[in-house]
Amino acid sequence: QEYIPENHIARTVNRIIDQLDITSLIHSCDLEGAPAYHPCMILKVLIHNMLIGIRGSRKRESLLKDSLVFIYVSKPAPRF
Repeated sequence: QEYIPENHIARTVNRIIDQLDITSLIHSCDLEGAPAYHPCMILKVLIHNMLIGIRGSRKRESLLKDSLVFIYVSKPAPRF
């Protein structure tokens, strides 16, 4: 967290999504098959990517592995 500036868009996305009530989204998820990523994390990553103009899933996957900002955005919310 200390590597991401306080005014960075990633922090804003995290704060907003963490405050949303997404229980209906969570309950609509299919629980069969392999364990899925938490909907809150997926929502954060997708919104952050749209805001900075990244649309490709391969680019997103690469950045989620290598970029501190993307790793920060994909971390679970404290309440989970």
